[in-house]
Amino acid sequence: MLPAGVSCYYRPEFGRFCALADKEDVVKSKPAGGRDLVTIVLLLGAALASLGGFALLFVMWWTTDVTEPESLLRLASREFVEGRPIVAGKLAELAELEHADSPSEPREISIDASDEALVTQRTLEAAADQARIERLNLIRLRNFLIGVGKAAEGNRQKVPREKRRCYLAAVPHLELARDHGFPQGRGAQGHRTLGEVHFHLGRFDDAVINLDQAIENEPLLRPQLLPMIAESQYHAKKDQKEDALASIDEYLRDPIRNAEASKSAMILRIKILTDLGRWQELHVALRQHEKQQSERDDVKNQAVFLRTVSNIQKVTAEQSLQGTRKEQDREKMADDLASALQVLNALSQRSEKSSEVGLWIGRVKLLQGDKTGAINAFHDVLRKDQTSNAATIGAAGIMGGLQEIELLIQSNDAEQAVQTLRYLMSELGSREGFDHELISFREFSVRIYQALNDLRQAGKYQAAIDAARSLPPVFDRSETLVQEGKGYKAWAEMTLKEGTDFHGKVSESTAEVVRQRYHAAGDAFAEAAELRFDSAEYIPTLWSAIDAYQTGNYFSQSIQLLEVYLQQEDKSHQTRGLIAYGKALLAVGKAEQAISAFEQCIYEYQKDPLRYSARYYGALAYAEIGDFEKARRLLRANIDSEGRLPDDQTPDLQPESAEWQDSLFALGSLLYELGYRNDLQAEQVDPEEKLELLMKNQPILESAIRRLEVADQRWWDEHTDPRSKQNAYFAARAHVMASKLPSLQSSLPDSLDAARRVSLRKAEMHLQQALVGFRRLSEYLADLDDEQDLSKADEALQRNCLMFEADVLKSLAKYAEAAEVYRTVESLHSGKPAAVEALVGRASCAKKLGEDRECEILFRKASEMLRLIPAESDSEFAETTRYDREGWQQLLDWMIQDFDKQKA
Repeated sequence: MLPAGVSCYYRPEFGRFCALADKEDVVKSKPAGGRDLVTIVLLLGAALASLGGFALLFVMWWTTDVTEPESLLRLASREFVEGRPIVAGKLAELAELEHADSPSEPREISIDASDEALVTQRTLEAAADQARIERLNLIRLRNFLIGVGKAAEGNRQKVPREKRRCYLAAVPHLELARDHGFPQGRGAQGHRTLGEVHFHLGRFDDAVINLDQAIENEPLLRPQLLPMIAESQYHAKKDQKEDALASIDEYLRDPIRNAEASKSAMILRIKILTDLGRWQELHVALRQHEKQQSERDDVKNQAVFLRTVSNIQKVTAEQSLQGTRKEQDREKMADDLASALQVLNALSQRSEKSSEVGLWIGRVKLLQGDKTGAINAFHDVLRKDQTSNAATIGAAGIMGGLQEIELLIQSNDAEQAVQTLRYLMSELGSREGFDHELISFREFSVRIYQALNDLRQAGKYQAAIDAARSLPPVFDRSETLVQEGKGYKAWAEMTLKEGTDFHGKVSESTAEVVRQRYHAAGDAFAEAAELRFDSAEYIPTLWSAIDAYQTGNYFSQSIQLLEVYLQQEDKSHQTRGLIAYGKALLAVGKAEQAISAFEQCIYEYQKDPLRYSARYYGALAYAEIGDFEKARRLLRANIDSEGRLPDDQTPDLQPESAEWQDSLFALGSLLYELGYRNDLQAEQVDPEEKLELLMKNQPILESAIRRLEVADQRWWDEHTDPRSKQNAYFAARAHVMASKLPSLQSSLPDSLDAARRVSLRKAEMHLQQALVGFRRLSEYLADLDDEQDLSKADEALQRNCLMFEADVLKSLAKYAEAAEVYRTVESLHSGKPAAVEALVGRASCAKKLGEDRECEILFRKASEMLRLIPAESDSEFAETTRYDREGWQQLLDWMIQDFDKQKA
């Protein structure tokens, strides 16, 4: 019912029922007595609210226009002083305050300003600062009242889940009030309330800090807070058990302590002594505890339980200290554990704390080596444990479920572990459903995440992903998405590893599966990053998404995230983002934009070691657009510091570094490619222009040979780098091309005999070195073929080496040796296009050796083989030989016709 004179209607703009007072109740239009009436109305509402009528409080609030934050906070403070903190907190929530501004910066004053203007400005600045201070005082008062109110509301709740919900809501307000400074005279109460809230939420380290601060502010609180401090020290993550023992002993020495509280304190002392391994003191404490117990069965059971647990821990501690145990010691330990298990089984039938007893039954069975029995015991605890206040599991059930999950994973039963985790999460329902009595949520989280990691390590990737998906809403969704991303990423890495053959090749189907899993990892990380936008974890999580997308070759998705990353990341740490951005742009064909990213990294980050990578990838980008000179300059800056700017402060790269090796391989390949292009161009022009082009190309080829041979000397023997084979092949091919200029110069009609001999020696030297290179690589591939089937790439490399070896032998006029090499190619590739070219090569050698009949037979054999090669192999002609099918057909027909004419 509403008070007389108040009507009720619904205001959609506020989404709540509101009450309108009569017009004469408007505060601004009534005298002081009327304002007192408003205060009385609000206080009446507060009184009703204290009995649970918060909705009515809001209705009454709408009957007035006391909406100024200062007025509301004064009323809230009055309610707090009167002992109604819940009402005070609700009123404080209605006070909407803006954030306090930073202190104003003194404005510059003209030197020509008058003294009066100067005084005026300083007065205004002082007034602004005073207003800011007053606003800050209101803000911390509001946070204090809201936090204390929600904590009081939690204390009033009967259901543990609702208690924790209120405590969780109180924490941010109390911490803000603490950070700004609690209101004057409220420091002790603020720290005490915050400490108590942390205690009830299982945040024991924080509880100790705040409770100690409360006592420092108000020493008279010490006797009241000592039990809570001792228990917080006992459970704290930082080992404070010695401090906990000192605190509880101090409390027990207090002659005016509460009798019931003393019993709880003695139980806590027994637990502390047990964990500290002080067995003699523990024995005395247990005897004292047993003497003080009544004849009630539940109390007796508790005493028996405590002694049994302490005995178990004593036995295991003593045995662990002894290390290798004798047979007699093992038998004694087995007997002690069996006796303890018998007692625990009996207690589980009649003890009120049967769930906690069940935990110890599982632990004893685990110590006995009965892993299956332990799993079953923990399983029973999880399924049977429920709090008395709500149909949800309590602390023992949480602990039992956790230990069951860990043991199931150790037993390689991933499916059952995931089912248990799902059940545990469904029973908890939310973070508020977590009971911290036996384990803090922080430690629980660490162990759950470790369990997921164990699943990944065991190769149970789908189970790890399913487990991560079952964690919300108990766990923060962003963290569970990160765990999901880790699962997909690890799965992709293992799939790639298992799908890579001994040639280092991956099938298309496997590669696609790997890419899909990296994409799924990127999606999970990207969604997690969105949820973490306002946290310090945003940038690292965003980078995880970028890395997953790039590893899976999803460069378009990574570009979108990288553009955000480069806007959000601190400028001093942007180098890896710039390089990743450039690589992605290069991969999607935007080489010029990629160059901009790489150059920004090179020129703006003089001391950053990632500049080496930026030079390497920048060189690849320049090569992509055909600017080989700039590409060459960047690579040389990495290898031998050539062309570095005077202000370049990065040290020289060492040959052992990956960047130096990558740059050396890339420079050799780049120079080879440039020399090869120039060589092709020279082959298509007239002799005079050809000589000029070859002379321009010769320094490039010699530089390529020098770089390629340096790499060859470093990595050929061990073959640790898959690029070493291609490197050796390029070096041999470069020697062949380099022999063309001296060979052509030796044939010039106006050259002197001495110059001709020098040119011939140079040409022969290059050809001999090429021959050594081709033979060495061919022999290596032949040995590799004996050990394992060659990959398609290695087969092609072997074929090319043999063909070029034969060509070089012909150039050296070693026709018989060349014919044998061609014969090898023919046998290796019989019925394939390469065999046709090998037969023609043999025929040309026979012609040079004067074996005209053999030459004709070989040409006719090549023609017959060409006819037998199916049309499906037509594409191989252009890929593996110097002509296509039609070109070979024309050549062979012309040669056979010539033979026929000679006979006619």
